[in-house]
Amino acid sequence: MSNVQITPKDTAEKKAIIAQGKPEIALLVSDIDNTVVDFFGMWGATTDKAFDSLCALHGMTREALEKEVMECTPTESRMHNLPEMIDHMPSFRPKNDEERKYFDKEHAKIVHEWQKGRDDVKLYAGVVQTISKAKAAGAQFVLYSDAPRSSVLHRIAQYGVPADLVDAVYCQPDLDKNDKPVAMPVEGKTAKWMADFEKAGGVLQVLPPGSHKPAPETLDQIRKDRGIESVKNVMMVGDNLKADCGGANALGAFSAWQKDGCAVPQEAIDLYYRIPTNPNYLLGVEKMSRQLSEPAYQPDIVLEKGWVDMQKHIQFVSAEKANAKAREAEKQQAPQQISAAMMKARQ
Repeated sequence: MSNVQITPKDTAEKKAIIAQGKPEIALLVSDIDNTVVDFFGMWGATTDKAFDSLCALHGMTREALEKEVMECTPTESRMHNLPEMIDHMPSFRPKNDEERKYFDKEHAKIVHEWQKGRDDVKLYAGVVQTISKAKAAGAQFVLYSDAPRSSVLHRIAQYGVPADLVDAVYCQPDLDKNDKPVAMPVEGKTAKWMADFEKAGGVLQVLPPGSHKPAPETLDQIRKDRGIESVKNVMMVGDNLKADCGGANALGAFSAWQKDGCAVPQEAIDLYYRIPTNPNYLLGVEKMSRQLSEPAYQPDIVLEKGWVDMQKHIQFVSAEKANAKAREAEKQQAPQQISAAMMKARQ
């Protein structure tokens, strides 16, 4: 996440629009993890089970194992790559070929169970239904993540997001050991999802390295790429108040907090902070809610029950309808702006 300073824009105007009725949204931009799926809940359950199995296999305490994980394993592997994490653990290294064969076999069993648990993750209630209604109304749906390309595509396919409902995916590049962008290959289920996505007209946009949220300029680029003329017809939904809502607020677009996505099991929260990839990350409703005191991060809409609540707050429209209304509003405002400028010039 970027440490860029956020200044909210058009807050009063957005409140006025909401007071008059449901905002018309032609472009819905969504975060992925804990916005469309309970990633942290799944991660906590599968990682906890794998760690218990590894402790039993290697005769380690959880405290000793987690200490070695923090000291010896790549940060990203703790969240997404158990085999890589295992490979970097000094205590798991065999003393001879016989041990190697045995541990390789046992590790494979643990990884299999870990992957099985991750594959069982389901989208939040209302996600597919809401996106389907948005598409039926002519609105567009875009997934926007700070994660690298190969990881994002793998997770979207794994989570079961229908490829034909996604208009575009924006993500960070894969990086090599020298932090240079590189296109990592995708295989199996991920490759199939990507083929279906492209066949349906979906666009994959890899962003410049390091252009992390909150990035209003990236959200504005997404708006322009999708042909939406007014930011008031754009809404960003996410579980992270600063990264997701903050970026939308800085642009003047609508922001929606997926509060249900912050309802992470306490066991997963505790495990995350014992082996964090980012110790400053706010995980859980209690910690995330602390940011509500910052005007820049306050959402325009709170989805208390997640995606099933979304259509209580907004109305989906097509880009054509949204753009036509935006042009008409601009025409009506033009004489007022000219008059105001003339009065200012006379003063």
